[in-house]
Amino acid sequence: MKRLSLAIALICLLANFSVFASGEPTITVSEAEAKAGETVDITVSLSDNTGIISMLLEVEYDKKVLTLKNVKDAGILGASLHSDNLSASPYYLFWSNGTAEENIKANGVAATLTFEVSESAGTGVYPIKISYEKDNDAIFDFDLENVDFKVINGSISVESIDGSTQNPDTIVSEVEDSSQPISQSAVSVVIDGSYVVFADQKPVIKNDRTLIPLRAIFEALGADVDWNDETKTVTSAKGDIKISLAIGSDQLYVNGDAKTIDVPAQIINDRTMIPLRAVAESFGCKVDWVGETKTVIITN
Repeated sequence: MKRLSLAIALICLLANFSVFASGEPTITVSEAEAKAGETVDITVSLSDNTGIISMLLEVEYDKKVLTLKNVKDAGILGASLHSDNLSASPYYLFWSNGTAEENIKANGVAATLTFEVSESAGTGVYPIKISYEKDNDAIFDFDLENVDFKVINGSISVESIDGSTQNPDTIVSEVEDSSQPISQSAVSVVIDGSYVVFADQKPVIKNDRTLIPLRAIFEALGADVDWNDETKTVTSAKGDIKISLAIGSDQLYVNGDAKTIDVPAQIINDRTMIPLRAVAESFGCKVDWVGETKTVIITN
């Protein structure tokens, strides 16, 4: 009888351990304390990771009080393509392993963000907010299936120099209000095997055409770019090819010859967006679309 009771107890213990061990995939942002004028590290960690090959995260914080000074990748998620523009709002953390042969199931600290607190910061709690576009390929696995992560956001508790305070509720609302409604689709662009990182405006899909920030694509293609604010016209040259197009026009000019395009260049969120395929092909590039991962592959 004692052996039977012991066996039942052991089975229950193992069952409970199994449930506990298989928790929900979670992204956790750490909490920290700092005084005004100091620098402080915030970590972004993963736990119960079921396996991914790509992850794109948005980082938001109160830029009136905090300045992002450095991002250190821990290397647990493979290739990192974080934004080079530390002042971008939101800031993007991006890992992508398109050639991975299996899922990456690493847990622990994925990146460390170093912030500098303004010397004029009032005493209060300043949130560090992580978010991603669910069901839109922001995080996916080897089978190209979306993976959902629970997000636990962190904060920096600041002590001011002069003892002044700020209402924490006001601080939270400032961070939340800074996020624009997300209308863009999670489109990735790869040029000659390297991912293009978009600091402040991601590509959008309009009328089945991908629009992309003009400077990002021209610089990635190695082309010169010039903007005429008076005529709202962008001109770009690469080698012996020169193209130009005006905002709102369905005409793209290649070495002076007009070509009709489906979707004109336009202004979105104060950024000039141009049709990716039309521009890339005008420079003689090969353009392929991988629908499963919403990836544009360009070969120079």
